[in-house]
Amino acid sequence: MAVDDRVWVVSHGASSTSASHRLCLIDGQRKQMTHSHGAAPGADLDQLNQPRSLTVDSFGHVWVADCCNNRIKLLGVDLDNPAELLNADDKLSYPTCLCLNENDGLLYIGQRSGKILVFKVLEEL
Repeated sequence: MAVDDRVWVVSHGASSTSASHRLCLIDGQRKQMTHSHGAAPGADLDQLNQPRSLTVDSFGHVWVADCCNNRIKLLGVDLDNPAELLNADDKLSYPTCLCLNENDGLLYIGQRSGKILVFKVLEEL
């Protein structure tokens, strides 16, 4: 997923046996610039547990489907300032894919069960 012309975001940890549960910024020469949320899976705000999907909005914010934590997280352009946007209290159950339609202000979340949840994004982030 492109953040801009020179930086890419890569999601790791798509299986329970994977050693990495993090996001990385990669430069144009495929060198890791920084990573977010460490390599160990966990439920703290600064950890991920099987990030399955991500999308980047027009402001450069990174939206992450944190599958095994049943939440959607929002990160800044430099993968900083993590915030939990949605969680199991919002009926999330193993989110596996994300699609953000900024024109309509809608966030589509696919779940492992096959259900798709749709949320209205109420304000600019």
